[in-house]
Amino acid sequence: MSIVNEATAPQSDGARRQDGPGRPGSPVDPYRLRRALLRDLRWLVGAGVLGVVVGFVVVKLMMVSGYQTTVVLKYEGDHQLSGASPSRYALRPAADALMRQSVLREIRKEGGFEGGLTALSASIGYGIDLLAGTMQIAVPGDTGEDAAEFARIVTNVFMTYHKERQSRRIEEEITRTGKRIEAAEGEAEEARQLYDEFRELHGIANLSTEQESMVRSAADLRAGSELAAAEIRAYEAQVRSLETQLASTPKTSLVSEGSSPERATYNRLREELASASSTLSPNHPRVQALQQQVAQLRSQLRSGGGASSSGGGLVGLNSTYQVVEGQLREAKSTLEVFRERQKGLSAMADKAQHRVEAFSDIEGEAAALLAEVQVNEGLVGKLRGAEAVLEDALRDPPSGFVVLDPGAVPEYPVRNKMKVVVFGAIPMIAVGLVLLVVLRREFRGLLLETPAEVAFWGNGPVLGAS
Repeated sequence: MSIVNEATAPQSDGARRQDGPGRPGSPVDPYRLRRALLRDLRWLVGAGVLGVVVGFVVVKLMMVSGYQTTVVLKYEGDHQLSGASPSRYALRPAADALMRQSVLREIRKEGGFEGGLTALSASIGYGIDLLAGTMQIAVPGDTGEDAAEFARIVTNVFMTYHKERQSRRIEEEITRTGKRIEAAEGEAEEARQLYDEFRELHGIANLSTEQESMVRSAADLRAGSELAAAEIRAYEAQVRSLETQLASTPKTSLVSEGSSPERATYNRLREELASASSTLSPNHPRVQALQQQVAQLRSQLRSGGGASSSGGGLVGLNSTYQVVEGQLREAKSTLEVFRERQKGLSAMADKAQHRVEAFSDIEGEAAALLAEVQVNEGLVGKLRGAEAVLEDALRDPPSGFVVLDPGAVPEYPVRNKMKVVVFGAIPMIAVGLVLLVVLRREFRGLLLETPAEVAFWGNGPVLGAS
């Protein structure tokens, strides 16, 4: 190829800058591009049509759309052993139990899932609504019937787990109540014996109608005041325990964290400690054992011990802190109610006692002994009633959830957005590959053929090329 320049003498850089603001010509002549595209247009069109056909076949035959159904559960709270109202903050820990390994293993066993627990947990989605007190569980399936059946298995396993947990709590409470009944019966028998000996000693068979009424009124009021005082002491101990636990619980925690087994064990033990502290006394062996385990793991994690977590995490509200805080508020509220009640009963009992003592010292002492008998007998009756309620609940322990929507068979599959992406990507890739072949044929060797290309790369004016 011969090139005809406008001037044969070389020009300096300053002279070239005076000719124009930039290089002459263009790096690639558009004519060559147009010529290459028009020459092999049929190949480009054919590649596009073939890509559309292949994309359609892949989307229709190989990318099967799955189905999904949603179960809606209403949270009613755990069986209240102390008579307190359920806390709505307990919904989050109860819902998080769906991701426990024991629950996932049972779901995998019942559903015949062949993958690992991580894949199984990723396929199950759940969320909660604290205001409505509901939990939603979304499960997939290859068909609508498969999704509905999988939803039934997940729901049954989840509710069975909570039933078994409630059963263990009730059994422990029945054992404690039985011991309290034995102690209360011994005290009631001793009080009855002292009262009978006092009556025999002073020759009192029956008090007069008025005296009997006043004595019983004073005894009832005193018994009610002492029962309220016992309840106050119990709730004060519970408030102190919850305040101690709340002070040692951080307000925030990692919502999503790495794969540290020590961190996972630490979070699980803290949840179990919060649940146990709300129903057991601080001196209970289980509570003390959990506190020691939590303290040991906490010190280990703070010192950097344990396996390193993979990846970062997001900080969010600590569900355990919310549960303990809600239980503490409820316990304080109940404690104030019992204090006001005990204060009123004590004042009325003092007035009634003064009226009784006006008759004689003997009758006043008899009233005090009778009040002691009634307090202990009333406590025994109350404990036996609580034991009967617990035994009845143990026959069919509640799960704490009610199924509002069991998850109907979905009529239509879930829209798969990847179908559109794949359908569009295959023709584009096919056309792109053919375009590369066409351009390679045209620009093989990267030879300069037109005056515009020679002028650009030679940085000088060119009149013609042959």
